[in-house]
Amino acid sequence: MLLKKSLLSLGLIATAALAKAQTSPCLSVPIAMEQRIQEATRVVYGTETDRFCTWDDEQKSLVTLHAIDVVYTWKGDIVRRVWVLTEGGQLGSLGRSVSGAAQIQAGQSGAWMLKPVTHRTFAQSRIADVYELATGPQGLVWEENQAIADCWGSIARDWDDFQNQFTAAWAHYTIAMNPEIETDLQVKGRALASISSTSPNPIMGGVQTLTIEGSGFGSSQGNSYVSFTRDGSNYYDANTAKGFVYKSWSDSKIEVEMPESFSGKVRVYVNGVYGESASNLSVKANVGMATVNPREYFHLWNLNEKGGHTWYIRKDLYNNSEARACIEGVFQEFRCKTGVNYTLTRTPTWVKSDLGDGVNALMFDSVGYELPMGVVAYYEQLWYSCILGGRTFYYAVGQELRISTRFDYYYGKGSIPQGKNAKLSYVLFHELGHSLQLGHVNEDGESMHPVVQALPADNWNQRDTLTTFDVLAGRYLVQESQQFDFRGCGVNPMSVISNCADVYGENVASETPSQHLGLRVVPNPAVGPSILYFEGVQGAVSISILNAQGQTVAEAQVNDTHWDLPTLSAGTYFIAVQSEQGLGFVRCVVP
Repeated sequence: MLLKKSLLSLGLIATAALAKAQTSPCLSVPIAMEQRIQEATRVVYGTETDRFCTWDDEQKSLVTLHAIDVVYTWKGDIVRRVWVLTEGGQLGSLGRSVSGAAQIQAGQSGAWMLKPVTHRTFAQSRIADVYELATGPQGLVWEENQAIADCWGSIARDWDDFQNQFTAAWAHYTIAMNPEIETDLQVKGRALASISSTSPNPIMGGVQTLTIEGSGFGSSQGNSYVSFTRDGSNYYDANTAKGFVYKSWSDSKIEVEMPESFSGKVRVYVNGVYGESASNLSVKANVGMATVNPREYFHLWNLNEKGGHTWYIRKDLYNNSEARACIEGVFQEFRCKTGVNYTLTRTPTWVKSDLGDGVNALMFDSVGYELPMGVVAYYEQLWYSCILGGRTFYYAVGQELRISTRFDYYYGKGSIPQGKNAKLSYVLFHELGHSLQLGHVNEDGESMHPVVQALPADNWNQRDTLTTFDVLAGRYLVQESQQFDFRGCGVNPMSVISNCADVYGENVASETPSQHLGLRVVPNPAVGPSILYFEGVQGAVSISILNAQGQTVAEAQVNDTHWDLPTLSAGTYFIAVQSEQGLGFVRCVVP
């Protein structure tokens, strides 16, 4: 009896730190810990010690594989190391971002609830067994405090014993019951910095500059820094926070470019100890950045040579007239409120989930590409970076919006009627917000709150229009995309729309077939000499061949309808073709 009581106590301490951590997927209903454990085939405690980005063997998904060094195994065979997949990553000048997907920070420790990846293989990376988080972002319960992490070493390794302790602790424990575990907090009276005010409040992360007034900040910054909560609980670490842009620093006033953050108290660290604002800073919107210092964004641009980006609706969604009308209404709302130059096409598509196919698609998820349990939708972006004159410019070259089929959607306006459990227009508000680089916020009532279905979102998702801060942040990114002066790689700014209600762009020139779909390599796989054809492309084209690491291995300027490929070593390549009709990609396999 004494042993069991001791173990349960340690279990409570360990989960206390974990309860503070929070992820930000586009959630439906948070999944109970018991169900997370049940869904997993392997549960371990360990730390991320290595990572690399790679394509899967079919070259359809750009992912990051993380090496997790395992300390304790509670479910599944005992192993020393496992590889865990997260969606997205960067290889050279190519990158893939997936809003709402699980993210793993470098050196992250915690309890990992895993299941094998079955629909993708990574033989080319010499890794046979790859795992993913069993319930998406909720499959990792993590902590940052090493002293608390050490407590895990005393928890029983027997699985049944652990399961009982862990689920009981999660259900009943609160930080308030055990304030002594807050070892991260300052000792009362030691803080040098005192914050009297922060302005503006509310604020938009990634856009505005925050002014902090008070005393004890020091005459210069030195090793001091300002930190904000990233997720409602955990704060930016010193190395990251010191990299923010500080526009001024004096003993009584600090001006800092506001990073993406959640609402919470502001901290000023001086000599390793922080002073904290008495009240919360309200972060109503975040505009995501490719780089924080200097600020650089993932831009939209004139990709379709009609001024912006064309979206296709997958046929099974398009054929649902109610769903299609809902999508049309949401696109009109975004066009009229933010000015984004998005147009729909009346030609449905049957493309699968593949960012490299040149088709911006709205679709339900499908076999092999199902969204994790508890996640309503994903927004995915394939982006490209171009360097000119010392500046690296980032821009979107492919977009997808995948919607989970686990829910019974309501396609109308107002409150969700009985019998339905998700409102499609509200889900689209959130995911198209991500396409304008809007990040999550923890402010109730905002479209970018991580929970988009069920409570607490049911308290506000009857709204059929964007919020004030959706519009402000969305307009900011749209204006950045309309006004940039970068002109490398054939990238031109997105055009201003003339008729925001014209969601199909039928009052401008009719859409011509995208050269993305006309690109082909014959033969492919490239056995012997191969030719790249660009059907429907007029005028000169610029060609770049990128290897699987995203490095440029060959370039050419061609004024013809085809190009003889150079001799390439075995591998898979992306061929980028820039023409007057836009930018397209095609894959080529050299066996």
